[in-house]
Amino acid sequence: MTNKSNFAAFIKEKRTALSLTQEQLADLLGVLPTTVSKWERGITYPDITIISAICKALNISEHELMTASDQAFLTHFDSKFSLRTQGVLVRDGCVLLQSDTREEYADCGYATPGGQVRFGETAAQALARRFTQETGFNITVGDLAWTEENFYTWQGKAIQQVALMFHLHMREPLPQVDFLGAQEAPHLRFHWIALQQLDNITVYPPNLRELLRGDMNHVVRAYK
Repeated sequence: MTNKSNFAAFIKEKRTALSLTQEQLADLLGVLPTTVSKWERGITYPDITIISAICKALNISEHELMTASDQAFLTHFDSKFSLRTQGVLVRDGCVLLQSDTREEYADCGYATPGGQVRFGETAAQALARRFTQETGFNITVGDLAWTEENFYTWQGKAIQQVALMFHLHMREPLPQVDFLGAQEAPHLRFHWIALQQLDNITVYPPNLRELLRGDMNHVVRAYK
């Protein structure tokens, strides 16, 4: 297992990403809140018998927990490589986008649903998994729509990201109006945004309206 300081920071990061308090995580695991606090302060490691339960609660693999790192990232000193998968779902002239309701992300705008690809799964499998986890609904992943290469800096690290964008198709009815994320993503809100409004809002990927028209099939971007 990785050193205690890295492990502590990783546990806290994954817990807060799910908007869980220490008390809520403790309840899920059947331990005391002080036990979770000790993990996050680097005082103790979890007992080996509870590792699987922690991974399920935090939506991570055992390898990610033991190494305190995301499998989707290959880290080299102060840089990372990321493989991401995202989907575009269009209905009645509107596209489904998500926003983050947490205060620190209030100015980040909208994005297409998706997430990191885990080691051993295809991009389509990862997208179907993340969509269900975040919305509570099942979708069918269709054809590849376009690909992206993104270069940016996040929390002091240089990131190189490859994103695979897929068309999505509903397998069951989705709400007609805005709705909150499922239990695993309560900080997310999902919106049906009219296609003609896309040029007037902050959205990722940028130029989404052009991309949906099929004007581009591969994009390279460098964000400052």
